Amino acid sequence: MNNTLRIVSIRYILPLLSVCVSAWLVWSLSSAQGNIVSSIMIYVTGFLFLVALIQPKPAFIILVFLCAYLDLIKRLMVFDQYFNYWDITLVLGAAPVVAVGIYLGLIIRVLLGQKITLLQIKLFLFVALMLLGIYAFKYASTKQIFGTIVYSANISVYIPLVVVMSLLLRSREEISSLIKTIFLIFLPVAFYAYWQFIFGLADFEREYILSGYTRTLGNYLVDERERCPSTLNSHHTLTVVMAFLVILGIAQYRKQVMLGVRSSSKRWTVLLMVIFLMGGFCSLSRSGWFIALIGVLLSFVFTEKKRTFMFYSAAIFSYGLIFLNADSLIIFIHYVESQLPAGTPLLRQIFGLSTYEDRLKGFVNLMNQSHLWTSFGYVQDVENSMQFQYDEKVHDTFSTILIYSGVTGLISVILIIVIGLFILHREVFRLKDKEPQIWAVAFLSILFSMVAASALFGSFFEVFPNNVFFWMSAGCLVKIILDEKRVQERYPTTHDK
Repeated sequence: MNNTLRIVSIRYILPLLSVCVSAWLVWSLSSAQGNIVSSIMIYVTGFLFLVALIQPKPAFIILVFLCAYLDLIKRLMVFDQYFNYWDITLVLGAAPVVAVGIYLGLIIRVLLGQKITLLQIKLFLFVALMLLGIYAFKYASTKQIFGTIVYSANISVYIPLVVVMSLLLRSREEISSLIKTIFLIFLPVAFYAYWQFIFGLADFEREYILSGYTRTLGNYLVDERERCPSTLNSHHTLTVVMAFLVILGIAQYRKQVMLGVRSSSKRWTVLLMVIFLMGGFCSLSRSGWFIALIGVLLSFVFTEKKRTFMFYSAAIFSYGLIFLNADSLIIFIHYVESQLPAGTPLLRQIFGLSTYEDRLKGFVNLMNQSHLWTSFGYVQDVENSMQFQYDEKVHDTFSTILIYSGVTGLISVILIIVIGLFILHREVFRLKDKEPQIWAVAFLSILFSMVAASALFGSFFEVFPNNVFFWMSAGCLVKIILDEKRVQERYPTTHDK
């Protein structure tokens, strides 16, 4: 049934839709008013939604492409004389619309006979409960229905990838092919970061920043030296994405060593890792450097139970020390920063430690405001009504949850994270085949690195395309685990041996 649907869609439906959409596009654009880029994106988005309904798997590659270049398309709007927030929404809305099209396309395929396991159904229900929890949390903290819908859509629209990836990928071997495709898509992103690092932002990018229709790029022109967002929405996003690619590159290299592939292929993989690593450096954003460092380390630590236990013990102990000694660490950071080279704007950006100081100040604020440690959250406007010791308030995810959801919400989130990590580690350690274990460890390293970075630097789950990569990694890990369970059920005796 699925093969027939695929053949019919490729031979007849897609070509017919292409002709109709092209004709409508030419007619509509010739008489359109408003920004030409957003006008084009309306029809492109509609066409991609139809493609996602008919062919969800190729549409996911399109989604990855949008992750890399959608923000660059948004900046192109300055070549037309007129654009506003609505035009920006129309452009940036392409990615979530394609994602929803993929989900609906897979639902249609399941209804037409594609197999789905009981565990996938349970995961789907869990994701649904998670989405409801996000909606409830945001509404409780803002009391605004429209703001809740917009905020939750930005965060939650990619969470279903946890289940969707196991339906899109028919075998574990396709994970490796997907990663190679992602490498190729993001290579120009890294190269454009080099260009911006050397020559600065292009004139049209500066013009877009000066338009005032941006939040993440707004401080670029007032900085001593322009930072590099490349084709993404900020230098923070660039460094995080490059870190993900470095971690996946490590996994690809370990797989090649395990399979004994020729040296030339391994050299190309090493070159890719260096390219992405330098792309992250060009951003001059330390959060991604932290994720890359932790992720690469965990790619080797998470392969053994003893190493894993020692790492978590050290991480919890270190985080507690940082929180309890935040005041002393602020003084220490001032001293260290005064000893580091700062003769040029570039050196000051590389060795500046103020970003870590801001996070520590958030910890101090939280420790000195005991009335913020409520049972169910401080629902008033914290920004205006609270008197903090430092202006930075709080930056990390856990402190934000504590303020708006209280101790109950924080404990619930921590329990979910702990239980989730325990289950994932247990299933990864049960993997018998070396290749899927390498990929599983890589994806698990990405998940933990993202959570750890959010605990220190602020939430990355709200930022596109970081959230796509996070939930894609979770979905690929689920795919590997489900395939392993399927093998165990089919060959229980042989597998145990």
